[in-house]
Amino acid sequence: MDDIRVNIFIAHSPFQWLIANHMVKTMDEFSKYDNFLILDSLKKRDNDAYGNWQEIIILDPSIGRSVLGSGSNCRKALKIIEDICSEYQDIYLFRANLEWPLNNALIGSKLHSSSSNIVLCNYPEGIGSLLFTYPKFKQKIKTKIKSIIGLLGGAPFYSYKGDIMGMEASDRIYSLMPNVIGEGIEKSVVQIPIFEPLVLNVQLDTCIFLGQNYDNYISLQSYVDICTQAASFTNRLGFNNLFYKPHHYDISSVEREIFMSYGFSLLDDERAIEEIFLTDQYACVVSYNSSALVHLKMMLSDNVRCISCFSNQIFQYVKADRKRCRELFELCGVELFD
Repeated sequence: MDDIRVNIFIAHSPFQWLIANHMVKTMDEFSKYDNFLILDSLKKRDNDAYGNWQEIIILDPSIGRSVLGSGSNCRKALKIIEDICSEYQDIYLFRANLEWPLNNALIGSKLHSSSSNIVLCNYPEGIGSLLFTYPKFKQKIKTKIKSIIGLLGGAPFYSYKGDIMGMEASDRIYSLMPNVIGEGIEKSVVQIPIFEPLVLNVQLDTCIFLGQNYDNYISLQSYVDICTQAASFTNRLGFNNLFYKPHHYDISSVEREIFMSYGFSLLDDERAIEEIFLTDQYACVVSYNSSALVHLKMMLSDNVRCISCFSNQIFQYVKADRKRCRELFELCGVELFD
């Protein structure tokens, strides 16, 4: 007879690796069942907690963010997930951003038999998991093109309605802020326990800037201008010890070179900043519209200063709702500077 339930997490970022481990470790509903972690574009780390997982599966080669050239890899990954699902009656699939081919492919894939029950679950990844973010016209056109590429041998890609993170296309939403996400949505929203520092060890004269991968979206000159403004602003805050942490999807060295020219030291650490802050905290954290600013204020409240700089400029290029994002930052105590 098939086992009752399996929980399968698809993780694409260091933060998703952290939040998936955190959920499985701290929430009672996961202690009763088998849990699988599928890592796409991530490496297994030495401290991966196998005690919380039936298995951690690294997709190698990874599928990544493009449908081009990833069709075979995506279909292999779907077969891996199908094989896991075949052993269970109830299947809980945890994924986020529907722009990622593997997450998207799960929309239309037949992963279970007619006697099985599949529950699509959304769990956090980025600012779009705190605010409903919708594709603009150009993004909708890209989705249609990706669907065509999928039909021609690329990774399977399906057009979808609703928000980019797929919260509206999910049966359950797991959130660090249900009070914000739950407004006006008829979905089951489940509270994820807030991260709590293992030890409070605030480095009082230290500031860190969290880089973003806007080199994927904007022109080189605009990117250089914004990075230069941000580096200059953060430098002027008056902290003696300055660090810069590059984004894990940064595709160029432009931002880090600018920050290092302003006297910042490189923090070359693949862990999410939320994980670093479990044991070692900086007095001040600066970024643009990063969800980490919200998470860190939730973790440490007045023990950390978080600043979002030049967000009005950034919102010209990103999909998030400017007004709602700024309201969220203000609600959580994140300072705004433009």
